[in-house]
Amino acid sequence: MDFITGFPNDDGLYCIFEDDGETGYLYLSDHGGEGIIDHLHIYDDLEQIGVTEDDIEVVWSKNQGKCGVKIWGSFYGIFDLDSNKKISITVMNRETEPINDPTLLEGF
Repeated sequence: MDFITGFPNDDGLYCIFEDDGETGYLYLSDHGGEGIIDHLHIYDDLEQIGVTEDDIEVVWSKNQGKCGVKIWGSFYGIFDLDSNKKISITVMNRETEPINDPTLLEGF
C-alpha cells in the first residue's frame, strides 16, 4: 500500500507522512510544500507490522509548534519546532512502546 497524508500549520509548514509500500517516514516540509526540511524514519517491513492507512494520523499541537504521527492512537514520531528537537521510535510491531516523554507530548 502506498499513501501520503498530512497538512500545513497556519504558517504553511507541512507535516507529511509517507508510506511507500515498505517504509514509513514523517517529513517536515517548507512553506511551499516543495522541499523537505527534515525527516524521521518510522517503520520498515510494512507487511510484517500490519499498519494500514486508517491506523495513521498526522497531527499538529494546539500552538502548532509541534507535529507528529500517531499509529494506532499513539505517537511514534514528533518534530518539536519550539525546542528544535525531533524523536522517532521505530515501530517493529503493535507492542512497540510509543513516545512517552510528557514534555514532547504536551500540547497535543
